[in-house]
Amino acid sequence: MPLETAAPAVVVPAPPERELTLTASVAPRPHSGTDLRDRPDAYIVLTWLIRLRWFATAGQSAAILIAWLGFRLELPFAALVAIMSITVITNLALMTALRASTAIPSWVIFAVLLTDVILLTAMIAATGGRQNPFSLLYLIHVAMAAVVLPSRWAWTIFGVSLACYSVLFVAYVPLAQEPAPAWMFPAGAWVAVAIASGLIVYFVGRLRGTLREREDQMATMRERMTQSERLASLTTLAAGAAHELGNPLGTIAVVTHELERQAVKLHLPQQAVEDVRLIREEVDRCRRILDRMNIDNFHRSDEPPASMTADALIAAIKADLKPGQEEMLDVTQDATVGTLLVKRDALIQTVGILVNNAFDASEQTRSRVSLSIARDGGELRVIIEDHGVGMSTEQMQRLGEPFVTTKGPQRGMGLGLFLARLMAEHMQGSLKLRSAVGKGTTSVLTVPG
Repeated sequence: MPLETAAPAVVVPAPPERELTLTASVAPRPHSGTDLRDRPDAYIVLTWLIRLRWFATAGQSAAILIAWLGFRLELPFAALVAIMSITVITNLALMTALRASTAIPSWVIFAVLLTDVILLTAMIAATGGRQNPFSLLYLIHVAMAAVVLPSRWAWTIFGVSLACYSVLFVAYVPLAQEPAPAWMFPAGAWVAVAIASGLIVYFVGRLRGTLREREDQMATMRERMTQSERLASLTTLAAGAAHELGNPLGTIAVVTHELERQAVKLHLPQQAVEDVRLIREEVDRCRRILDRMNIDNFHRSDEPPASMTADALIAAIKADLKPGQEEMLDVTQDATVGTLLVKRDALIQTVGILVNNAFDASEQTRSRVSLSIARDGGELRVIIEDHGVGMSTEQMQRLGEPFVTTKGPQRGMGLGLFLARLMAEHMQGSLKLRSAVGKGTTSVLTVPG
């Protein structure tokens, strides 16, 4: 179906028939490696750090209990409790700050990781120093810094971690204990490697996934802002065209009406009368189109939902068809559709664009167009199918952009599908297209209803 517009799409190998969902997407913009300005992802990173610190506190408590009860190690409990208390107090302060605001400076993340490196050093120094296999947990902080901090601050965490580990060779409290089993320290090293590796894979993986989701949301917001700017330009263009063309079309309508009256009065040939009548009907159609080209009709997001039947939707679509097209339109509706609660004007215009595109695609093959209306749960599904020329992979890749059309010269401005996509989004719905060269195109519009 020659569709009027196109949006950027991901290039994939083309199967015989392709399906495309017309939604906005742009590539995330990477931040600078040394930029420490407030970033939206700082809130997400700090949320995950708080969870990691609670997990670390619980793990440290369990390790201390096992060392004391299982291996009868004499530990400086007062120092260990003081160190864990600092972690708990700072974590509670961070949680309070997060509840108060989502604008978290990036330096806070650096400060938290630096504090944790120092607290880990104090914990290990109080429990055997370099002989404590849990010194491997430095790797968790270095990995987190590499993922979430600008490069120079990540290297700072690395340097501090290395310096703290070096201090443990000379400044530590030896563990006073009975002769330990030979397997105890290798087993402790194995547990430390397992914990460090598991935490890095789990938390870094989840954190990166959360940040990607946030970047996708921000990309969608940026694309919608771009669309709004485009729509403002189109609205200005449409309003100007409607103003400039309204008066000439009004004059033509008056003159053709008078011509029709005179043709009948003078008993001119019936063919001449029909030609004048056709001109008047086409002028009326142009004026209806211009009436829709205004700010309210282009900007449908504020239109309140209203009750509407499927029959009323079908009647409105047929009213805008060209002569002879109504007989070529096959309409089916599910018996369960009932009364709809939709943005009426936006729905009529969106379906009308898709139906007109389908007829334009079917001109060469002179094939019929089908319009199907059904309800799927709480959603209205409108399917328009033609058996026209279809679209190639290259054409499908550019669907949704304004002023790009697959129609011939002087056949369209390339705005129809662009507007259909925008109105589908304003209705909180979606628009999907399936097409193959020589097999036609199917448009599936889904909106709450």
